[in-house]
Amino acid sequence: GGWRARGDCAALGDLAVLELEGPSEKEEREIVERHERLERDRVSRDAADARRAKHVAYEARILLERWAANEAVERAFMERERVRSSVPPLTVAPVATLAKASPTTLWLAWRPVARDAKGE
Repeated sequence: GGWRARGDCAALGDLAVLELEGPSEKEEREIVERHERLERDRVSRDAADARRAKHVAYEARILLERWAANEAVERAFMERERVRSSVPPLTVAPVATLAKASPTTLWLAWRPVARDAKGE
């Protein structure tokens, strides 16, 4: 098989290139092709930029939604803490005294609480 199986095929060295367009037509065609390629590249870059901007906007929206949800949870927690702090304490803790200290740790001591909030 192959191209040389038949004897009527010309060898590659015997081939001639036939130019159907003149030098000015070729230059004009190359200019048009270059402009078309530049336009395709610009459109592709614009599409990639638009996709990137859409992705950034999506991530920003997700972050804002998470922030708002966390903010709502935090506000509810702070409201509960505000209510708790407005109620006077039922017991008074004994005074804590410093037993020992090191550069990174404090050991505190206090006498045990004899009665709980119910007086037991």
